Amino acid sequence: MAVLGGISGSVTRDFLVNEVPAALTNPAYITFSLAAGIVGYFIAFKPSQLFRGACLSS
Repeated sequence: MAVLGGISGSVTRDFLVNEVPAALTNPAYITFSLAAGIVGYFIAFKPSQLFRGACLSS
C-alpha cells in the first residue's frame, strides 16, 4: 500500500505529460516507499497498542 500511495501520483502525472516516470528510473523512490511501509506496519501493529478493532475488556 505504501508503494501505491507514494508512487502512484507522480507516475500518473508523468504518464499524462508523456515522460518516463522518475520512480521507474530511480530505484530509490520504490526502496524508500517500501521501507516507510514496513516501518508503518510495525508501528501500527505493536502488540501493546490496539489500533484495530474494539478495546478488549475481560
